[in-house]
Amino acid sequence: MHPTRREINSLSADRTTDINTEIFESHRPKLFGIAYRMLGTVAEAEDAVQDAYLRWRQAQSIDNPEAFLVTITTRLCIDHLKSARVKRESYVGPWLPEPLITEAVAGPEAQQELAETLSFAFMMLLEQLNPAERAVYILREAFDFKHQEIADILGRSAADSRQLSRRAHTHLKQPARRFAAKDDDQERLFYEFLAAASGDDMQPLFDFLAEDIVARSDGGGKVRAALKVLVGKARVIEFVRRVLPQQDPNNEIAVCRVNGQPAIKRSENGKVTAITTLQFVDGKVQQIFIVNNPEKLTHEALSQRVL
Repeated sequence: MHPTRREINSLSADRTTDINTEIFESHRPKLFGIAYRMLGTVAEAEDAVQDAYLRWRQAQSIDNPEAFLVTITTRLCIDHLKSARVKRESYVGPWLPEPLITEAVAGPEAQQELAETLSFAFMMLLEQLNPAERAVYILREAFDFKHQEIADILGRSAADSRQLSRRAHTHLKQPARRFAAKDDDQERLFYEFLAAASGDDMQPLFDFLAEDIVARSDGGGKVRAALKVLVGKARVIEFVRRVLPQQDPNNEIAVCRVNGQPAIKRSENGKVTAITTLQFVDGKVQQIFIVNNPEKLTHEALSQRVL
């Protein structure tokens, strides 16, 4: 018995759907990487990617799938950032991105590049940019898009893209907003700092901190955390001693990679309760970021990803 025309059309449609889904999935890591850098949370990034998928399914005859998907995802993120600003301003205490467990990538240069475009220090700097500047900077610096490609994505001219890029660079080059740790031995510094923080003598830890060190703790009003940004050795040192590894039979301390950098993961009875990352500048700890908001330490947020 031969298949009917309806059955043939149904099979053809199913094959087309499978192919379209396969094409989309091949671009998903890049789309999520863009959305996460833009929005700073896993759930919002996943929502943007899912919305892009739905629009992809509804689109017809797309000549350049990557350009279409990146355009949709980026514009969705820009629209969301415009509405998210009010939420950030009403957030209880300092706001930090959701920690993202990341795999180590091959080679020191690749690892450095990932850390420089994904670290907490970098993402906090992006908060100083408006949504369009942020999009241009991320697409250009993290994903190597050309200005004409970015212009097409944003619906602007290439000249506008270059101007937005210059403005973003001007903001990020201000001395108080350093983010790129240039030391080649970040791993060594991290473990040396961990040893200093775990010892009984406070002097080695004190010597590790930059004079103008900054510490941010994000509890989101859900758990105990510093409600203000702490600046300077005197204010930070005791805080560091309280939140970094201490002898406690209920606490488990482990090292993992978060946002492309080594980080300290604290767990209590098997549940992650805090993630701490560091920024080193000239061999000193310049910034400390501590996330203990339980809503940012979910299984989904801490699932390992490749970006």
